[in-house]
Amino acid sequence: MIEFKGECGHTIRAKDGDEGKVVRCSYCGREAQVPTSDENELDFLFSELGSAEAGEARGRKPARVKKRPPGGIGPESTRGGFNPFAVAVKMGYGAIIIIVLIVAAKKAHQYLGPMLDRQSSSGQRNSARAADQGEEPAGRPGEPRRGYVCGKLSRRSGILVTAVPADALVRYRELSDRQDLSEVSLFGDPDPQIKEGRAPVTIDHKGSTLSEWEVAVAVPDYDAQLRRYPGYDDLRRRLRDDREGALDNADAYFLPDGAIRLSLVKEPQRPMLLVRTYRVAVTGAHWVLVTALFLPDQPLEQNMPYLPRKRCFGFDEDLAREELGWFEVPADQGQLIIDALQRIGSVTYQDLEDEYLKFSVALPEGTFVGERYTGPLPPGGSPRRGRKSR
Repeated sequence: MIEFKGECGHTIRAKDGDEGKVVRCSYCGREAQVPTSDENELDFLFSELGSAEAGEARGRKPARVKKRPPGGIGPESTRGGFNPFAVAVKMGYGAIIIIVLIVAAKKAHQYLGPMLDRQSSSGQRNSARAADQGEEPAGRPGEPRRGYVCGKLSRRSGILVTAVPADALVRYRELSDRQDLSEVSLFGDPDPQIKEGRAPVTIDHKGSTLSEWEVAVAVPDYDAQLRRYPGYDDLRRRLRDDREGALDNADAYFLPDGAIRLSLVKEPQRPMLLVRTYRVAVTGAHWVLVTALFLPDQPLEQNMPYLPRKRCFGFDEDLAREELGWFEVPADQGQLIIDALQRIGSVTYQDLEDEYLKFSVALPEGTFVGERYTGPLPPGGSPRRGRKSR
C-alpha cells in the first residue's frame, strides 16, 4: 500500500502497483499522481509540515500521522535497519541551516558595521577632547593611570591645592597686575572676592595668558593630627601665649614646602589658625600643584604614618627610580618617596648632606619631577649646597 498527501492535505492510498499513475482523492475529488518510491520518501517528509501549516490556517489540528505498514519506505524504517536516504536528507537540512546563518551574518555586518565604526570614532574623539581639556584619559584596561587620578582637571590649566592634614581649609584669589601679596592673611581679609574650600581644591585658570594667584591653606592649631607630632604641644603653648619668637619657631618646626610665609590668625568666635600662604603663577598651558605640608621637619619615614592612605597620583615609577638614583637617593628612601608622591603628589626630602630636595608630580600628564629645593628655607635652615639638579 502506498500512502501520500494530496493537495488538500488528506492522505491518499494507492496500491503498490499504481506507482506513477493518476488517482482521485476521495475527499476533495481532485486527481493526484501516485509518487514513485523515491518521490514518496520526500513527499512523506515534507507533506506532514504542509499539513500542519494548512491545519493551523483553518484553525484545525494537524492531521494525525499514521504508522506506515511494514515494508514501507519512511524517514526511519520500521524494520530497524539503516536508511541512507534519511541520513542524506538530514544532512541536506543541516547544510541549508548553515547557509542561512552565513547569509544572516553578512547582512548583520552590512547594517551594524558602519554604526560600530561611528561609535569607535566617537570614542576616539572624546579621548582626544579629554586630553585637550586636561582630563585624565581612561587608558587601556590594566594600564596604570597617570596624573591626578582621584578627580578630573576639567580645564586646560589651573591650580590643584592639596594638603596634609588632608581636609585643610583653602582660600584663594587672583592678583591684579603687579599686585603684591597682602600683609594680612586671606583668612583675616574680608574681601568678598576671596573664594574658599576644603582641600583638595581645583582653581580653574580661564585665560590663556600668565596670571598670579594668592593661595592660603590653614589648619586649626588644635588639629588632632598636629597634636600627634613630637614636640608640637610645647610649640602650641608658645603660640597661644604669644611668646616672642614663637612664630619663627613654628616656621622652623614644619617641613618647608615653598610657602611664602607662615601666619597665625586669630578671629573672633573662630579657632586659632596656622596659615601658609603661596604665590602661584599659572599660564594657559599647564597645571600647578600646591601641596601644603603641615608636617614636622624630620626624616620621611617618620612622617609616613601622617600621610593619607588614598593614592591619588600616578606616574612612571621606573623613571622615578632612575631620577632618584641620579639624585643619589638611597633605594630604601626612594621607595618611601614614591609611596609619598602617590598619596600627596609633592614631598620635600632632606638628604644626608642636610640639603632639601623637592620631588613632585607634574599635572595633568603625570610626569615625575625632581629638583633642588628653591623655596624659602625656615629660619636657621641649611644653605643649599652645589649639588646637581635636573
